[in-house]
Amino acid sequence: MRLGVVRGVTNNSCLLCTINDILSAISSLGCEAVEIMSHEAEAMEGIDAAYVMPHVRKLDEHMLGFHVVNSLQSHETSCDKIATTRKLWEFGISTPKTIITTNYAEISDFVKASGLAVLKWPYGGAGYGHHLMLFDKKITAINDEGCHEPKDCEDFIMVGSAVVPKPYYAQEFISYNGTQSNDRVYRVFVVGNEAKLGVERVNENAKRLEDSIINVARGAKYRWMSELPQEMERIALQTADAVGFDIGVVDILSDKNQKFYVIECDCDGRLNIVCRKFKHLEEFCPEKDFDRMIAQRLYDIASGAKYRF
Repeated sequence: MRLGVVRGVTNNSCLLCTINDILSAISSLGCEAVEIMSHEAEAMEGIDAAYVMPHVRKLDEHMLGFHVVNSLQSHETSCDKIATTRKLWEFGISTPKTIITTNYAEISDFVKASGLAVLKWPYGGAGYGHHLMLFDKKITAINDEGCHEPKDCEDFIMVGSAVVPKPYYAQEFISYNGTQSNDRVYRVFVVGNEAKLGVERVNENAKRLEDSIINVARGAKYRWMSELPQEMERIALQTADAVGFDIGVVDILSDKNQKFYVIECDCDGRLNIVCRKFKHLEEFCPEKDFDRMIAQRLYDIASGAKYRF
């Protein structure tokens, strides 16, 4: 059996390390591991299944002679918060109250009604482009630069020196303890029809509202979850069905009543790579190796298992 990884030209050491880990995991299954450059993929023959990593050129999946995980559509949906949210709404999946609009007055009304909201750039990641919006007699926006009064500039919102272009996307702020701060986000790893493992991303120093944008790129640390609540597993798998990825991650918040809300999802693909810094945790072991799970899933798909495409 020949299993591969599709990638673009890159000097990104993190990406190359991940690709090598997946290829090594494929080899450990007794399969031939093939590295496939995206510009050569359509000419490749004899490949049974391949996993897609970041690349520039869009692949025409219907022109390929092998199974592809994940699909281009799932890559593009998961990188677009607006498209993801609309899928969550369509499937009835719990997500924070959300507004998508081109009208600043509607954003203003939403913040006033919520009391506290998060204005997000719809296409960003790692918590960048996020601005906390607080209403207390007037609206105040909080970001890395400090506190500002947001300015409606007709085609965009100014928050300090940051420009937030249309369309505007904002969500109600969710706190696990009912306060105006939050220190954790849960991440569930989905592989096929299983929620394989879970981690928390925790900022132990998140005592203030402005510390509540939680991401490893912004100083949060990974912690293993000892077990996944059944409801968290259910909505993670439902999100994978909605967005269409076969292998990926779902980010979830919990409120003080332990109700879960999906805030976004990610999958490796043309535009993105899932963070794997949890591999540096002391408790990391082969049973918690996401890349081994990817290799096994490719093997299963090449052997005839059904998958999301």
